[in-house]
Amino acid sequence: MTKKPPKFSDLSEQYRQMVYAYFVTRVRNRDFAEDLTQDTFVKAWRYYPPKNTESMKPWFFAIARNILRDHYRHTKVVEKHREHLKYEVRSQGETSLDNPSENVQECINSLDPESKEILILKEIDGFTIEEIMEHLKMTRDRVRYRLKKAREKFVQSYNRSGIV
Repeated sequence: MTKKPPKFSDLSEQYRQMVYAYFVTRVRNRDFAEDLTQDTFVKAWRYYPPKNTESMKPWFFAIARNILRDHYRHTKVVEKHREHLKYEVRSQGETSLDNPSENVQECINSLDPESKEILILKEIDGFTIEEIMEHLKMTRDRVRYRLKKAREKFVQSYNRSGIV
């Protein structure tokens, strides 16, 4: 006898805030993050239940990640945002002490996409190594290595920024 999957409404309640936070940290716009969160749960509802109901968190985040990728693919917001941020910082002549949270974001953005994703999943979204492995379809060694390298690059970038 197969195990009955949990009610979608219960899962929605459990993961909605986490998925929303995932988007907020990536698009830095609360209204847009809410739209992407809604899109995620609509898509999840269409494909519910997944084959493996044991690990629902990685399933929801895989959908969220695909929604975000689709968005970036269609609008190329990432490149425009990076260029705008570089121009804004240069034009305003801000130092790293003027706005440390923007500096931290800039340090994160300086990482390659895979390292950035792993670092955010672990340090901001609170994923375990196992959840990151499942979410990104990587081996444990690969995740641990990329996380170590991402942390090292982040620290180097952070130290160069002059905040410390």
